[in-house]
Formats: sequence, C-alpha cells, structure tokens
Amino acid sequence: MIARLNGVSTQLKNMNPWIVSVHCAAHKLALAAFHGAKTMPYLLEMQRTINSVYYFFKYSPTRYQKIRELQAVLGKKVKKFKKPSNVRWLSISEAVDALHGSWGVLIMTLEHEIETNGTSEARGILNKVNNFKFLASLAMLHDVLTVISKLSKVFQKDNIDIDQMNGMITSTKLTLETFINNPGQVLGETLDMIEQTGGQFHGVRVTGINDKQKRDFNSLKKNILKMLSQKLMKDFSLISWIYFSV
Repeated sequence: MIARLNGVSTQLKNMNPWIVSVHCAAHKLALAAFHGAKTMPYLLEMQRTINSVYYFFKYSPTRYQKIRELQAVLGKKVKKFKKPSNVRWLSISEAVDALHGSWGVLIMTLEHEIETNGTSEARGILNKVNNFKFLASLAMLHDVLTVISKLSKVFQKDNIDIDQMNGMITSTKLTLETFINNPGQVLGETLDMIEQTGGQFHGVRVTGINDKQKRDFNSLKKNILKMLSQKLMKDFSLISWIYFSV
C-alpha cells in the first residue's frame, strides 16, 4: 500500500502532496520478522520443510486417515497442517503450532509410508524433521511467534492506547531477550521431555541429539532473538510520534 514507486499512497500523493501516509503497524511488524528471517538460511529451510509437510498430506486422504488412526490409538488431537505465507513470516505461527503438536504422529506416519510404499518424498521429509535441531527450533519459534502475535493484535485494535502500545513493545523486546538464555514455555517443555525420556518426544526417538546440533540450535536461537529485538527498537521506536501525527 505504501510502496515507494507505485503504491496506493504514492499515487494519492501525486494527486495531493499534503496527504500523510502511515504504514500499518501490524503489517510492518510481520514484514520486519520476515525480512529478518530471510538472512537466516536455516529458517528458510524450515519454512520449505513445513510447506513440504503441508503438500505431502494436502492431496492424500489416505495419508491423513493414517494420522487419524494413530491419533486415536495415542489419544491425541492432531491439528491440520497449515501452509505458511511466502511474504508474511508471522503467518507461520499456526503452521508451527500444528507441526509441533503433531510431531510424534507425523514421524510415525512418515515411517509407515516409507515401510509400506517406500516413498522417497516421505524419506526426505523424515530426514529433515526427525532431528534435534529441527524439533528444538520448532519449539523455539512457537514461543517467539506467540509473543510477537500478541503484539500484532495490539496494533490491530480499533482504539489505540499509545502508552499501552509502547509498553507492549518494550515488554515484547524484554521477553525476547529473556528467551536468549532462558527457554520459553514450549521449548522448555520440549527439552525437558527429551531429557526425561532419554531422547524421546511424544513417544518417538529424536535423532541427532549431539553437541553439534545443540550448538547450532543455540546459535540460531540467539541470532533470531537478537534480530527481532533490534528490529522492534529500530522499526517501532517512533511509534508514538507516528500515531500522534495522524
């Protein structure tokens, strides 16, 4: 809408140079997260993997039926896999939630598919999702995107309280910085389950639990949390002035 060369705002300003345009804060938050994520190859790889899971089941009622059978046996409710948007990183929140909650059943379904049909596609997805780094990163993103989504909802309110908004921005930044050294709820529960069960999560053995994957994950976690914290301060430090100027 506020594209510099041919956006609606630019076209309106060509007709009336006195028009003041204001970028949607919620959209700006999503774009900040997305463009920051583009600098981290593993996050883009995760997004591609989540897409692969989505398409693997989208056109196959048989595969989804297998998941339902397994969930009935395990007494678990499996959420339908979601497709994350290619341009809004925050849209991945529901996809991450569904995949993390269904991780164990997903692994068992993929293993059954490989054993029954020898599907190379299933084997490729399994190799990407059944390892410590992917599972821990999934849990970390669940915590991070939950916090950012709450901030996004504040931006979308009809009535804006500037003090509340600035307080939420500061609170979100502090929470993200806390996650650098202290895991959020979902990540903490995931790591505890893996440790307490001797390397399992939801009854499934997690592969690749070694020092290298742990170092890689901790490095990724630190980088994404620092990036998001810096983005909040850089892109939203003048939020009060923006809204008071309208």
